[in-house]
Amino acid sequence: MKKDIEISRRVFLQSISALAIQVTIPNLSFSQEDLPRSISDNPHLNIWLKINANKTVSLSMGKAELGQGIRTSLAQIAAEELDLDFSRIIVETLDTDKSPTEGRTTGSTSIERSGVAVRMASSEARHILLKNAATNLSSKLDELSVDNGKILINGKYSKLTYWDLLGNKSFDTKISGLVSPKNPENHKIIGTSQKRLDIPAKVFGDPSYVQDMIMPNMLHARMVRSEIDSANLISTQPEAIDHINGIVSVVQDGSFLAVVAEREEQAISGAETLKNVTVWEQFKELPNQDKFPDILRELEALDPEVIFDQQSPSTNIKSSNMREFTANYSRPYIAHAALSPSAAVALWDGNRLTVWSHTQGVFELKGTLSTALSIEESKVRCIHVEGAGCYGHNGADDAGLDAALIAMKFEGRPIKLVWSREDEFRREPYGSATSIKISANLDSSNMISNWDYHHWTCTHSTRPSGGVGAANLYASFEKNNPLPDSARYTLRNRFNGGDRNAIALYSLPQHRVTRHLISENPLRVSALRGLGAHANVFAIESFMDELATEANQDPIDFRIKHLEDYRAIAVLEEARKLANNKEKLEISDNVGRGVGFARYKNTGTYFAVIVDIGVNLNSGAIKVHRAFAAVDPGQIINPDGVKNQIEGGIIQATSWTLKESVKFSTSGIQSTDWITYPILRFTEVPSVEVSLINRPKLASSGPSECAQGPTSAAIANAVSNAINIRIRDLPLSQEKLSLKLNS
Repeated sequence: MKKDIEISRRVFLQSISALAIQVTIPNLSFSQEDLPRSISDNPHLNIWLKINANKTVSLSMGKAELGQGIRTSLAQIAAEELDLDFSRIIVETLDTDKSPTEGRTTGSTSIERSGVAVRMASSEARHILLKNAATNLSSKLDELSVDNGKILINGKYSKLTYWDLLGNKSFDTKISGLVSPKNPENHKIIGTSQKRLDIPAKVFGDPSYVQDMIMPNMLHARMVRSEIDSANLISTQPEAIDHINGIVSVVQDGSFLAVVAEREEQAISGAETLKNVTVWEQFKELPNQDKFPDILRELEALDPEVIFDQQSPSTNIKSSNMREFTANYSRPYIAHAALSPSAAVALWDGNRLTVWSHTQGVFELKGTLSTALSIEESKVRCIHVEGAGCYGHNGADDAGLDAALIAMKFEGRPIKLVWSREDEFRREPYGSATSIKISANLDSSNMISNWDYHHWTCTHSTRPSGGVGAANLYASFEKNNPLPDSARYTLRNRFNGGDRNAIALYSLPQHRVTRHLISENPLRVSALRGLGAHANVFAIESFMDELATEANQDPIDFRIKHLEDYRAIAVLEEARKLANNKEKLEISDNVGRGVGFARYKNTGTYFAVIVDIGVNLNSGAIKVHRAFAAVDPGQIINPDGVKNQIEGGIIQATSWTLKESVKFSTSGIQSTDWITYPILRFTEVPSVEVSLINRPKLASSGPSECAQGPTSAAIANAVSNAINIRIRDLPLSQEKLSLKLNS
């Protein structure tokens, strides 16, 4: 039986190379005058917690479960502050009708923000319940304590429990901010590795994802879209699919075209047939990919903007002993490459629209649908259901609007819309391509005296929202009366994420960073895990290795000489200790070792990694055999969860580094499946060893995006160490290295 089966989370996650939970929380005190945003926006305690008559506690959260385990970690926090067993916490589904409004689930900030709010709400709830108990028991508040919901007086069990005090009733109060949470020294659940709440259903094959949803009287829909990019629909022939059993309708609205059927396979067949008799006309060509990455510096861009300029007067005059070095690096467009294509279910009941989606922002999607469909926002409800893969802004929101547009035509019948694999690769927003130029000087002491950094990239976030942001969804510019282009609005906001980690963390006497924000990007792009940090850290850490080589110094020692932050030095030393404790690889290939380091966003988690790789000189194949990582996220909530996040990040970054690049021609996207967009195979996954540096007295930070940039740089540095060939343009593909070897 299911209950008798024990599965280690580490064994399970290693078997599927999955990412695990966000697991750290700041140790903060609160004041009424300075409430966290999540609390000030949702001040009523009953929106967060409910004491159920069945001796459980319901917890509502405003963050989406994306496979990172946020439900589990927030449940740990609530159980800790309420003095309950972990099993008594029931985490409710994220629902715009019921859940607190906390914005999108992005940026490794879920525990930093939502965790603080849940901790605050739970400590306040415990205080209120104990005050009620004190009144009922005619005792003093400081005489009471709690054990799994049971009230104790001076250490002895009373007749009261939480459920006697407030079973099935609401907390009729606002959160004051005046109740202090537990001292970390008294934590019993925080700091332990609890079993994931979302894993059992996935292991045993129960419906877990929006792709699994089945509803009574449900219809199935498939999109019909062109193989060419930026194209308008000229003509189609709906009658061409009349002979296919189960076809219900063809829905067309401008260039928006979909097939609706009783069964999914019928919708697929109808869409494929209709596509063959539909004519599109391209109105804008893509640039030739052969011109990348150089063309990024030629595209229309805003005026260059110096975003960091640090000058030391003592180093303004260049010495004749200084040596100057310049290098150029690039990252291609990268797909989110979710394991399952995007999907959504939508139901229009004649008065209200409900959409089930794996979006990262249900409230933002609600506003987007209201704008795109021209209906009142109160008539839209969005419910989060997990999708099989995420890593940022993929096609989830697009599929939500696709399903909604179709559902509005079929009152009372749920519409399940699933993109094809080709749709996912052709239409999802990609991670932005980036071009980087770095110049630096080494003085007579082999210290960096000048650092000049330029990066060219487009926005790294075009997430949809209500108002003008609704135009960021694909169907919004396909339909008749398309929404106005929001690109200029995005640029006016100045948020683009491309300069994340562009400022090196090293101590550099002269340090200048210039942003070149591309205003017209050839491909559709948005947020991909880490945003600009991946390319920036890859470039910075590759260049640091090149400078270390020129200085004839150990690459870790060279970095430490340029660091003042003790936490940064500590992760480098710890990673070196891990790696040096292992025996040298005994393989026939040329062996190389490389290092990479960063502090995510320069404000978050510290991370260092050392990789050991092998290079086959005959084929040009690169194999990453093992990685040794050290991570410092401040106070750690779930040690095993932090390790899982780091393991997954390293594995994904290895795939990005060695294989991934969106292929395209002037007519459109050429990467349409796992053959034309290869990713790392299970046989290619490296072993990963992670060392945690726990700092309970420091604020916590999310570890889910810290590994990408350092890992890519470490692999490039290891290749250079192995064969003395430096590749500065990602990916480090077998074909690319083979050409280098042959030349």
